[in-house]
Amino acid sequence: MVEQHGRFFDFPRLQMSPPPSRPVPIYVGGPSNAALRCAARSGDGWLGNGSDPAEASRVLGEIARLRREAGRERLPFEAVVPLTTPPDPDVLRRLEDQGAHGTVSYPFLYTLGPTSKLAEKRRYLEGYAESVIRKTRG
Repeated sequence: MVEQHGRFFDFPRLQMSPPPSRPVPIYVGGPSNAALRCAARSGDGWLGNGSDPAEASRVLGEIARLRREAGRERLPFEAVVPLTTPPDPDVLRRLEDQGAHGTVSYPFLYTLGPTSKLAEKRRYLEGYAESVIRKTRG
């Protein structure tokens, strides 16, 4: 049973059933210095909200530095780094080398427009798999 009565959240006793078989990872999101510090000190991962590759690289470096300072650099940690630039396998590999574990593809609204059809979306995803995923994986 858990409950929370705090400044930001207030809920009565509740229970998750069935309980998780292992600890639920906590990901901290956002680009603020406070979010990066929180992710580094107590998170299991970090979720970005979209940045260009240079900013993503800077943030990954800052998280790594903060995790070292907190003595947590050897603990498991995942960084999901959405980009505001078109997907590029070389950029994704560089970010992976710097600590990124994943990204997200552009939403269909931005890549294909608000009236795209299922067949267009399927073609886009097949192209993404071929030009980004396969090339990034090697």
